[in-house]
Amino acid sequence: MAVTPTPPRSISRSRPSSPGAGCSPRRGIAGSCRPSAKAGAARRRRLGGRGCAGPAASLDTTRPPPEEASKMQRFPSRLPAFFRSCLMHRELIARLVGREVSQRFRGSMLGLSWALLLPLLTAVVYTFVFSAIFQSRWGNSQSHADFALMLLIGMAVHSLFAEAVGRAPGLVVGNPSYVTKVIFPLEILPVVAVLAAVLNAAIMLAIVIGGQLVLKGVAHWTVVFLPVILLPYLVFVAAGVMLCAAIGVFMRDLSQVIGLMVTMTFFLTPIFYPLEAVPERFRIVMRLNPLTSIIEQSRTVIIHGGLPDFASLAIYSLCALLSLAIGFWAFQRLRPGFADVL
Repeated sequence: MAVTPTPPRSISRSRPSSPGAGCSPRRGIAGSCRPSAKAGAARRRRLGGRGCAGPAASLDTTRPPPEEASKMQRFPSRLPAFFRSCLMHRELIARLVGREVSQRFRGSMLGLSWALLLPLLTAVVYTFVFSAIFQSRWGNSQSHADFALMLLIGMAVHSLFAEAVGRAPGLVVGNPSYVTKVIFPLEILPVVAVLAAVLNAAIMLAIVIGGQLVLKGVAHWTVVFLPVILLPYLVFVAAGVMLCAAIGVFMRDLSQVIGLMVTMTFFLTPIFYPLEAVPERFRIVMRLNPLTSIIEQSRTVIIHGGLPDFASLAIYSLCALLSLAIGFWAFQRLRPGFADVL
């Protein structure tokens, strides 16, 4: 007897008609995995960025990585932005200057007393060498005291420049964590370097004023104009420090060049000789030296009791502000590349 085989039952699996109907076992009313845009957004937030198709990439591909963002960042390079930054971070500047001064003499037996002894001993040595050995005199005066006072004023002005600019190439290089690890206003580092260098110069000038009172029995009232003379000089030095600090990140040989330049300015500036002793054909070149005018005017108000040349001070101030604007612009333009080098 022949048995007719029963055909296998066909099991039909119905597929959803809509593309989104099968992406979740719990479908909505219309067979969609997202009943509404608002509910879908809430569900994605609850699931930590999971969408209908499973885990989604949590990274925002429209944003560049941090290192690329630092390269693309543009820092403000206008001079008012620099003054706003200094005003905003004035407490930080004061703390950094105090730390800089305290670390300079930390661990020594005399401590901060060296801040007074070093300028005094330096002045004694230079006075002995130039006035006793080389028989140098200041103009028509035969007094060693006059030579010492004139020498100290020149050394005070030059020491501020030498100390601040000499440290400039290592300001950013010596603090890589300020560039790569934390958000730090790098533009205040030159200000800290200049203000820390003011201490040594201020002590020297105080010794001069005290020596003028003790040795000659007089202290001219025109000494009150000394801050007016030195303020544009500080601006000029800050401009040079800012420019050298930015270039020093990319040119590590700059520190050697700066050392040579500081030594040259010491001998090419009327520090241990009067400007009148320079031949006439070279005197105009000496006057182009930005230190010459400050030294001569400081001697006028401290030693001679005369008024400063306000016209030349106004021109000097404008040139100092222009130099600061150029230095700050260069610093901010080169700043995005600091992290790549460090």
